[in-house]
Amino acid sequence: MEIYLDSTGARAILEAARGLPPDSAKRLEVSLDLNLGRAEVEVERDVFIHEGLAFPLADIERAARSERKAFRCVREAEPRPWEVLEVFTDRYFQLVPTAASPTLEVDGIQMHRTSGVDPFEAAGDTARSVVRPGSRALDTCGGLGYTAIACARLGAGEVVSTEPSEGVLHLRRLNPWSRLERGLPIVLHEEDAVALAARLPDGSLDAIVHDPPRFSLAPDLYSGAFYAQLRRVLAPGGRLFHYTGSPYSRGRGRDFLRGVVERLRAAGFRAEPRPDLQGFICSPAIEGRPARAGASRRPRRP
Repeated sequence: MEIYLDSTGARAILEAARGLPPDSAKRLEVSLDLNLGRAEVEVERDVFIHEGLAFPLADIERAARSERKAFRCVREAEPRPWEVLEVFTDRYFQLVPTAASPTLEVDGIQMHRTSGVDPFEAAGDTARSVVRPGSRALDTCGGLGYTAIACARLGAGEVVSTEPSEGVLHLRRLNPWSRLERGLPIVLHEEDAVALAARLPDGSLDAIVHDPPRFSLAPDLYSGAFYAQLRRVLAPGGRLFHYTGSPYSRGRGRDFLRGVVERLRAAGFRAEPRPDLQGFICSPAIEGRPARAGASRRPRRP
């Protein structure tokens, strides 16, 4: 058995145990899978019990104090120590709880929209902007798999997803929400999106969701050469969503977005801003027809 806790669940359990008389217990409903579902536990003075197995309360005190960390416990004959869902490699990766689905952070930088939105639902909104039933879709930056899952649930016939980071892949394997991809038509490639795109046949994709890390972490995913590859593999009538965020501090954000749009145009795309999704919907430019003048307008904060 494996169960998960964040600070909200751990505090609820500890609060329920506080002041309990000896040999008494209290039933409580909490999430043991990072808000994917709810489960009933029985709380005693020193342990909580789930499915007949006891977990010492002293072991979850750290989780109760750690608002930005997620914890996992594997229970066999005896419970193993609670582990933090984080990885230290060339970068620091961690799963960060939210009020709904967890988000991924790399060196303290969030990889999902979380302000007023559930990261899992936000991935669905993004995918919905370009994916249609029967589409063959590419998810260029697989991360925790939320976008690929959304594409498949929208009826994509096949979703090609790529993620090169072993740190991210490790957390993807442990994250309960990521396991929703099981049984869906998702093919995960553990390689860089640039290398994968170069191997795909011309016009083989109907939809692309390009949600890269910020420019400082992956500048090649914002390059004209990569955009040209995406244009090559996109079928006529296909669409690309390119997430850019809202990098407007000190005026440099406008220059950044202008550069993105110019490179997209040079690669053969027409880019339309989607402020609500903090990015651009791109379609193949019709030969001989210039991109619309309004395409360079920057998306604004939703």
